[in-house]
Amino acid sequence: MRDVEAERSCMVTHGRKRRAPERTVGDVERATKSNAQYRFRSLVSRRASPTRQNLLLLLALIATALVYIWPRTLGIDRVVTVDEPVFLGISANFYNAVAHGDFAKTSQFLYPAVPIMWAGMVGYLAEIPNYVTDYPDQIEALKSVHGPIRAAGGEPLSVLVAGRMAKIVLQAGIFLIAIWLTYRLFGLAITTLAAAFIVFDPFLIAHDQLLHVDGLTGITAFGSMLAATYADRKQTRKELWALAGVLAALSWLTRLTGLVLIPIILLVIADGAISRCRQGTQTGRVALLTATKTATVVVGASLITTIVVWPALWVDARGTIEYTIEQWRQSIETPHPWGLYFAGETVAGDPGILFYVFVFLYKITPFTLFGLALIAFASLFRIDSIIPRHSWRPIVILASFVLVYSVGMAAGTRKFDRYILPDFLFFDLLAAIGIVGVARLLWARRNIGWRIASGMAIVGLATGQLFTALAQRPYMLDYYNPLLGGTRTAQEMLMVGWGEGLDQAADFILSQPGGETSVVRTSISRSTMLYFFPETVTVRGLGDIGTNRASAMTWADTDYAVTHILQWKRGIHGPVGPYLEDFQPLYTVTIDGVEFVRVYDLRRIPPPDWMVQQSGCSRQFGDGITFVGYGQHRRGDGETLGPNAHMVELVFQTNAATRVLPEYQVTGTLHPKANEGQAISFTTSFTPSREAGLLAKTVQTVQLPEGRKLSDYWLQVSVIDPATRQPFPAVNLATSGRSSYAGLPAC
Repeated sequence: MRDVEAERSCMVTHGRKRRAPERTVGDVERATKSNAQYRFRSLVSRRASPTRQNLLLLLALIATALVYIWPRTLGIDRVVTVDEPVFLGISANFYNAVAHGDFAKTSQFLYPAVPIMWAGMVGYLAEIPNYVTDYPDQIEALKSVHGPIRAAGGEPLSVLVAGRMAKIVLQAGIFLIAIWLTYRLFGLAITTLAAAFIVFDPFLIAHDQLLHVDGLTGITAFGSMLAATYADRKQTRKELWALAGVLAALSWLTRLTGLVLIPIILLVIADGAISRCRQGTQTGRVALLTATKTATVVVGASLITTIVVWPALWVDARGTIEYTIEQWRQSIETPHPWGLYFAGETVAGDPGILFYVFVFLYKITPFTLFGLALIAFASLFRIDSIIPRHSWRPIVILASFVLVYSVGMAAGTRKFDRYILPDFLFFDLLAAIGIVGVARLLWARRNIGWRIASGMAIVGLATGQLFTALAQRPYMLDYYNPLLGGTRTAQEMLMVGWGEGLDQAADFILSQPGGETSVVRTSISRSTMLYFFPETVTVRGLGDIGTNRASAMTWADTDYAVTHILQWKRGIHGPVGPYLEDFQPLYTVTIDGVEFVRVYDLRRIPPPDWMVQQSGCSRQFGDGITFVGYGQHRRGDGETLGPNAHMVELVFQTNAATRVLPEYQVTGTLHPKANEGQAISFTTSFTPSREAGLLAKTVQTVQLPEGRKLSDYWLQVSVIDPATRQPFPAVNLATSGRSSYAGLPAC
């Protein structure tokens, strides 16, 4: 309908009077609504100056960033995963390489994890900026980074948390970019709900708060695809295509799987050019030229970002790229050496595509799953009232990443649940689109009841996502879909546990008498527990104990054994792990009704029979005791030694329970292994344990010649019968051979 003023102008021009068409009720309503909107905008523009608008926008961005950061800081110091000591180690090496200008050594890892190393470097700068001067060397054993950190006056956990915080702040900035792009594409309602779903997604929170690659890989890929999708709508905005290239580079610099973004974005550019050509808005030549220029912007921005961010490329670009690609190729073609627990068994090779199906079902929240069901229904039946026509193309572009990325992950031999984490950002957005679409459909009914119900449903779903995340703290890694039974059923289907609960186990051990100087053996990587103990606690591995004298002595010198679900579900905690399961733990850590950590007091548990009887060095004296072995005594607080003095620790096992505790006299002779020098004799005594199988120790100080160590000697031991005052015969438990003493040069 032509405007009334235009009609009047037309009548004057033609010199004749024409009757203006009558306005309908709908026209009046639309005009009234338009005038009201104009008056509201005028009022806002008068009341809110540009300066005030910018200030409000800044405050809104700060608030959004804080809301994103907040749940990612909850319990941030409660878990150290098995991989993070490696990332803290490569960050230390990266820091040294940058500080000393040795840029080639900023290539540290196959991922290549460059932004992670920058974040870790910030952690060192915040906690121990003197690290590069106090410890200027590269660390070879990456998981042993706690030693150099403490040598520089820092605490490993504090440095790790600082690095995590730097990474979270970086992700918050990228998240704000993604939210702005989402708003431009889909509007305020979808953006708000999608932001709530992403901010409070337990799977995302869990990995965002780690010094690891998956969280940053996901948010950069998400931002890159949103930038490309919005740029597809705004073809003349070259800065959007450049932004897509920059974020894509940050994604693959974090984890090489981000390389998939470039072909996807190039396909979007090509498809857009073909569409414009078919629609006649551009000729074929112009469309091709435009697409070529756009692709050049994307690739150029990504290459520039890659070179700027990764100093190794400044000095040896070819060598760095070849090394990274080769290491990556070997990684994806090789199954995990410790296997993967899936569907009730340990799988040595590829668990198959169903693995990621179950990961999706267990890691998705019920609220996101509900939204995905809605958008799947709308897509299947092409319901434009739920998804407007102008939103279909952006949805298809975003969904293409999920499809391509998921297929790529499924094709790899090595699989972990976190590998498909980037998909979950897209799931949360797509779910929000479906939910808001249905809510708008109900809102259009103009019934107050439907409108209230739709509004309450959106608020309820966002609130449900919030409380789901909060209920899982501090162990966000152990969220599993409650609709499928949560952690109780997930533990039978998927591999669970990456170090959760070790903080509680460490606190318990430290609370025990002598806990601050105890010796702890753990089935999980010892470097994870070191972050929760002071330097005075000795932490070693549990899986390397076997059938030899050294293992028996290890048992005797260990105070506590800590086993973790990550190992016992896969059966990789050595022969000791299954043996300990027959005993009552001293302490357990239970998460969501499932035992994750067990703490055993080895001083109250007899060593396995095979450890003593098959060692070849054990000797039974009479019926009461067995000589297990000897070694260097670990001195406690207040124990001092003079020059060349050494403390020999002898360990005996009680063969049978007894109420009477006889005292046994022991004579020992240290013979030089090289037959050089004099033998050294001593006499001591000990009282065995009351309980059968338990170990008892006796310690004797001996004076060795200058420059000699205890390992330069072998020990001959005799035990005196308290009744006859004669030496017991010594019986070799492995061969049943008899002699008058225990001890061999080989032992």
